[in-house]
Amino acid sequence: MVYAMDEATLFYSFFNYLREIDVFPLLEQLDPKNQKRKNVPFIQLLLVFLMKVVGSTKTIDEINDLLLTNELLMSMCGFNAHQVRNGSCDRGTKLRKTPPPQIRGSLCVDTVATILLILPKTN
Repeated sequence: MVYAMDEATLFYSFFNYLREIDVFPLLEQLDPKNQKRKNVPFIQLLLVFLMKVVGSTKTIDEINDLLLTNELLMSMCGFNAHQVRNGSCDRGTKLRKTPPPQIRGSLCVDTVATILLILPKTN
């Protein structure tokens, strides 16, 4: 029998499965040495990217509305409600010319994309 899962149940089950098969300790060891700003641990960015892939989100831009502004899903990645509402840092907020959105999201979409692009490339 097949049961429908909502996003939170899907990712909760997925992350628990990764823990059961001892993948989480391996993920926690990953740390790109060339990451310039480390205000967010790399594991949190990696979990967001895994949610993007497992949740079949087609583009990186779509994760803002689907993941980064969802308090429950972001709590599974280690973010708290304050970070989801106000962002993980204040970088760039002084330059803003328009009022901030009601919910900023835990991260900027560009941050997720940039961090994942800095991983060492093989030739």
